[in-house]
Amino acid sequence: MRRREFIGITAGLAAWPLIANAQQQVKKPYRIGYIALSNRVPWIDGMVDGLRELGYVEGHNLEMIWRLAAGKRDLIPEMAAELVRLNVDVIVAPSNTVPGMVKQATRTIPIVAVATHDGVGTGLYASLAHPGDNITGLESLAPELDVKRVQLLWHRSAYYIDKLLRGGAKTSELPVELPTVFDLAINLKAARLLDARIPDGLVATADLVIE
Repeated sequence: MRRREFIGITAGLAAWPLIANAQQQVKKPYRIGYIALSNRVPWIDGMVDGLRELGYVEGHNLEMIWRLAAGKRDLIPEMAAELVRLNVDVIVAPSNTVPGMVKQATRTIPIVAVATHDGVGTGLYASLAHPGDNITGLESLAPELDVKRVQLLWHRSAYYIDKLLRGGAKTSELPVELPTVFDLAINLKAARLLDARIPDGLVATADLVIE
């Protein structure tokens, strides 16, 4: 064997562990399942925008899996079972009915329930401080909220998802939030300094905007 060929083979063998290690470090995208009784509604964009602000980008490190029942309640159990089979990282579900049905499908995958009402009274949570099992979320004082308040709830849900995915939190350790005041202030000046993007839709609903 020629010396040049030997050196080439040796260099290739030396590089192989580095290539293999780099391949192992490539992470799969986080998979978030969303399941609802209704079709997709505009305020869900608040959750997607919130996730984007936290660094979760669809097609890059995030895969959203949508399961919408179009008002057909009997489809929810199979849709929930499908998300469990897909082994998503988190399941997001609105109101009381759907999260309760999702709980019957899995006791291990974290569930973030959004805009629930009297979740303790209906048996969805053990308590607001310690929801128990594999569920937590954001509670509302009234089932009928205006669009701005609903958008804020959904935007807030992104932070819960982030705590579960990257923060190492467990649903049993995340108290259910019950917002009572919905005043929203946005500091655009600070956002520009931090090179942070604030969705136009969120700015439009703010009570106070600092230029």
